This record gives sequence, structure tokens and C-alpha cells, in this order.
Amino acid sequence: MDIQTEKLRLIEQLLKTDDIGIISKMKAIFFKQVENDIWDELTESQKLEVEKAIKEVANGDVVDYDSIVAKYR
Repeated sequence: MDIQTEKLRLIEQLLKTDDIGIISKMKAIFFKQVENDIWDELTESQKLEVEKAIKEVANGDVVDYDSIVAKYR
């Protein structure tokens, strides 16, 4: 199948669907590059903190919410 045929098939399916989830996902795919990415707005220091936090979570170095709340009640 050529690309134009594939595009038409997608358009047909989009027109037939009433599933807002599918429509939202397609919008996210097509309009993602237009929206501002908050990552680009962070300072280098903030980016380093986020990356550090991601590594901590990946290593299991976390405390669950309930433990924190119980500690400070």
C-alpha cells in the first residue's frame, strides 16, 4: 500500500470514531511539537535535580506518601 492510501484509511477511521481517548492520543502525537515542553523552561540546576530524583526512584531510594504523612501527624 502506498502512503496516500494509508493516510486515507486513517482519516476514515478518525471520522468514524467517537472515542475521545483515540482522538486525544492523535492530537498528542500531531500537536506535541507545537506545545511548550516544560523541560526546556527549567534551569540547568532544576534539570539536574529532576534527573537525580529519577535515578533515586529507579534505585528504589524512595519513601511512600503514607510514611511521610504518618511521620508528621
